[in-house]
Amino acid sequence: MDGKLTFTVSGFYATRENVSVAQLVETPQGSGTFVSVNVRDGNQLVRGAELDVNWRMTEATSLTVSFGHVYSVYTDFGSANPLAVGRKVQSVSPQNGSISLRYGPRTGVLKNFSTNIGVTHVAATPGEAPNAGDTYFPNLVNGQRVLQRTNYQWQLETPEFTLVSAGAR
Repeated sequence: MDGKLTFTVSGFYATRENVSVAQLVETPQGSGTFVSVNVRDGNQLVRGAELDVNWRMTEATSLTVSFGHVYSVYTDFGSANPLAVGRKVQSVSPQNGSISLRYGPRTGVLKNFSTNIGVTHVAATPGEAPNAGDTYFPNLVNGQRVLQRTNYQWQLETPEFTLVSAGAR
């Protein structure tokens, strides 16, 4: 296509370590009394893909398209919150995408003028910590915390949205 189409396709699979989590620490040692302490000992699994395409349709017109998909969950959220394992990481949008069209002639009477229009979409995004709304029994059972109840607050999401924008300069 004579250099008019450029694109990037990428995928990723990563583990994020040293995430701040709450651990139960026996204080003092041997007392049977446990205190929740924040430490950098948690883990997340992050995987996904991205696509970016730019098509120069004419010397003055170009089209840009992008899409991203991210799956990010906790694999360790500390001994104080054992049920958070497998839950989504807050503030990480699972999908987003955009498309934009730009017109900007390089010669002629409209030289140095440009205009653009674009649409961006962001999917519903987890907005709460993965342990939000969970209540555990006050005492450990066999060395483990046991869920007493949950109000499923951790499932709350920021609604999806679409943004349309236009500009000229």
